[in-house]
Amino acid sequence: MPTIKTKKEDKLQYKNTTLPIINLVNSIKYCHNFKKIIFFGTIEEYGLAKLPFSEIQKTRPVSSYGIAKVKALQYVKKYNKNNYIWLRPFLIFGKNDNKKRFLGSLFHGLLSNKKIRLSLSSQIRDFLYVNDVCKFIELLIKKNINIKGNILNLTSENWINLNYIFYYLSKSIQKKLNKLIVNVTSEKHLDYYSSGNLFKKYFKKFKFTNFKITLNQTFKSICWFLIVGKSSICL
Repeated sequence: MPTIKTKKEDKLQYKNTTLPIINLVNSIKYCHNFKKIIFFGTIEEYGLAKLPFSEIQKTRPVSSYGIAKVKALQYVKKYNKNNYIWLRPFLIFGKNDNKKRFLGSLFHGLLSNKKIRLSLSSQIRDFLYVNDVCKFIELLIKKNINIKGNILNLTSENWINLNYIFYYLSKSIQKKLNKLIVNVTSEKHLDYYSSGNLFKKYFKKFKFTNFKITLNQTFKSICWFLIVGKSSICL
């Protein structure tokens, strides 16, 4: 779970995360025929809340980023009333992922052919394919849907153990990664996943792409291994 919390980071996140949302909310009064605005929150808002995270829980953020998002949401609630949807997407992944994240570090390790320091354990994560996120946002834009409480976890509820990730990958990719990974076992075990009960209530027909399929598609879009262990071509 992200836990970056310093005074310097607090100021940076207020400037880059909280303040832009405040300015946006203050500008809405100048918009004609305004109906609804979609905000992106973060799973870091939940922090130390009980698992699985749900929208009705009281947030307990521990990171500067999570705290900044919670402050932004409080401002939205106060000055924008019910004309918004606050989405909390869970661990979005895909091509060009953030290399500081678990899957992103795997992607970048393959591209650079460098050692990857990871904590491989039974930690549970909640992954979300970026194409599914785009598809859902398009749905929200087309349909005017009112969600009770205006906050929604965007989750496929796949709840994947990190050490099982490799079972979902093709054998050629598994072998390549095994040579690059340095297992860091000293890191604290932390689970991070959410409830999708509210999502399933409002979007019963929405279908998420199978995790195994999206994972393999993403890796194959980055690197195609011609001869495993000898040479490779990255596309």
